[in-house]
Amino acid sequence: MQVACARNKVNLTNLCAITAHGRDFELAKAELIRELKNEKNIFLLPEEKFGSREVAEVLKELELEAELYICEKLGYPEERISKGTPENPPISGTILYGLLVVQKR
Repeated sequence: MQVACARNKVNLTNLCAITAHGRDFELAKAELIRELKNEKNIFLLPEEKFGSREVAEVLKELELEAELYICEKLGYPEERISKGTPENPPISGTILYGLLVVQKR
């Protein structure tokens, strides 16, 4: 999470970490919505059924502008960060990634 924020110049003091991986994604979705409404940026460990596309849909439903960053293999030579928007979310080739949601204010 810290590396994802450092690479994308996101302040950790307004960040909420949410884990959807291995849990009921409806609970993670509810937590995501609550924290977005509290104007928090999000670092999400996604679930196969709740990833960047689903988060993008939530952002559109809430009419929030944000940047989405898929962060894969951070710290390794094959590190990859993909940037997108709710209208054009980045897509990962694997389910093992972190998703950073940075709200535009």
